[in-house]
Amino acid sequence: MSFAFVTMTPSHISISLVNLPPEFSSTTKYFAVLKETLELTIDVVDPEGMPVTVAIVDGSPSKAVVRDNALIWNATNDATTQFFLKATDACQATSYLNITVSLVVCQCQNNGSCVPHPNKPRGSGFYECQCVPGYTGDKCETNIDECQSYPCARGNDTSIYQTKG
Repeated sequence: MSFAFVTMTPSHISISLVNLPPEFSSTTKYFAVLKETLELTIDVVDPEGMPVTVAIVDGSPSKAVVRDNALIWNATNDATTQFFLKATDACQATSYLNITVSLVVCQCQNNGSCVPHPNKPRGSGFYECQCVPGYTGDKCETNIDECQSYPCARGNDTSIYQTKG
């Protein structure tokens, strides 16, 4: 939506249209686990419906990039990291947003890996564990006894036989 300003004089009428800047979503706090490749879609819209381009501004981590309005960054061991973003519409109206990504501790045990929860937005702080073979559970806390399912594995029959004598 553009706003029009009308200026009138006895001999002249002037109408000026004002281009409104893009609007970012209100989310400014995100979360990541150490070494995660965080891919955050930056929600930004232009009130007039024009295309919007998002860029990283000086002061942000040098290894972060924005591609197709998504911030891509490998989480470091800093407790919090600041990003400074600029959105520009097709008529060069701009707006700015500062976001913070805080490091969260992976709760997975026994060498399990934290992966973003498939039903939650990236950066929301919700993760699930991918367990290494031999472990299961929400946090990979349960050791699976592989021999219990296959008692005769590797030629070792663990069944007890009773003989009649």
